[in-house]
Amino acid sequence: MSDYEVRPMLDIIRRKANSWATRIIFATIVLVFIFFFGYNQIFVPNQGPQAVLVRVNGFDIRQNEFSLAYKGVLESYKQVFKGEIPDGMSKMVVNTTLQQLINQRLLIDAAQKMGLRVSDEELAKTIENSKQFQKDGKFDRSAYRDYFLPTFQRETGLNYEDLLRNELLAKKIDDLLHSSVKVSPKEAQDAYRLNKTKFTFQVIKTGTDGKPLPRQTVGPITLDEREQLFGKEASDTDYAKVFALTSEAPDLALPLTIAGVQYSIHLIKKDTPADGAWVKDQATFTQDYLLRKQGRVSQEWISHLTSKATIEQLSAPHEG
Repeated sequence: MSDYEVRPMLDIIRRKANSWATRIIFATIVLVFIFFFGYNQIFVPNQGPQAVLVRVNGFDIRQNEFSLAYKGVLESYKQVFKGEIPDGMSKMVVNTTLQQLINQRLLIDAAQKMGLRVSDEELAKTIENSKQFQKDGKFDRSAYRDYFLPTFQRETGLNYEDLLRNELLAKKIDDLLHSSVKVSPKEAQDAYRLNKTKFTFQVIKTGTDGKPLPRQTVGPITLDEREQLFGKEASDTDYAKVFALTSEAPDLALPLTIAGVQYSIHLIKKDTPADGAWVKDQATFTQDYLLRKQGRVSQEWISHLTSKATIEQLSAPHEG
């Protein structure tokens, strides 16, 4: 396989890895398990590259498309884990890949219902502007049509331009959705203050035997570091009560009981970021906060589309 052939194939894999679904890959992992339809329960054997894995609103997602997307998702995981996937996570890569393809199909269906489309001119412009298909700064039409397209079809069993058109259509509705998400300066500053404020607490625990344990000082910690207080057993409501404490009202009205242990919490100190820090971090934090907010909106939108969709499991995917 020549370098010209390899680079465009890697390009589409990278685009799939960087699609909106995997840009928030670890946020999406939560959705994978919420909307994962029990593939372990499938007993129909996979019949090869053309095997239909899942049918989404009547559209078939096949093994060969999964195999191409799987390479991109696997690469994303490797980048996060610095090269090697931890033991036991290979199934998660498979699940994430399949969920990505389901999400993309849901977006395409939604875009089509809204009357969105990708014109032949848009598709051609995207291809011609791709550096992978240029030679000496110009689009190499002959190499693209006569060499790359048939090779890609032969190697993957997929039509490159159909895949690209679908990606562009999904991106259109994704961009439309994200453009509707706004962050006001006050909202960003309030979020910054909340995320950067450091709390120091005195913690008194009463064990399951009813005997008080030695007092502990926890902090200074930010809201993102809250698990240092109670671990993963506490609910968001529990944490909200603790981080709402102020110097005027530094104690919980009632102790919290978490996993059989009773906690009495006293706020020792609360350090809010200085105004100068906000001025310095404003641009970067606002952009990051906007991206996180867009990610949440995307998750909510996919949740809504999934609840309305007809999704049939037909056979189990295999890696690669």
